Amino acid sequence: MERLVISENGRFFAKPDGTPFVWLADTAWTVPAKLKWDDVQHYMKTRKEQGFTVLQMVVLDPEYNEDMRNPCGIKALNNDNILDPNEAYFSYVDWVLDQAEAYGFYVLLLPVWGELVVGWDWSGNDHPVYVNEDNAFA
Repeated sequence: MERLVISENGRFFAKPDGTPFVWLADTAWTVPAKLKWDDVQHYMKTRKEQGFTVLQMVVLDPEYNEDMRNPCGIKALNNDNILDPNEAYFSYVDWVLDQAEAYGFYVLLLPVWGELVVGWDWSGNDHPVYVNEDNAFA
């Protein structure tokens, strides 16, 4: 896919030739955690037909399920350790991203939901902190 750039006047996204790019995104945050492969394809086909250009997703989202499992029940992290990712989980995330590219979508990919960093969610519930100053870079 073409790399997007910022327009010469600094006001919008553009394609390399300067053609404006319309960022029409669906916030499909939990696709990697909720949708199995055939639902992913149906979802992306439908969004493409509706004219969306961007999908916004998150890789690790404990709000849907605290164990952060994919639709097949595979946990994202071995031993709940951010430094020990489960390759099987991330292979599925890679497949979802490959599907997005095949359908012509750009993806805004959020690595982790904020509560994994700050230790609480939007409603004030406490959660374990997975990402901190010591492990964030790794």
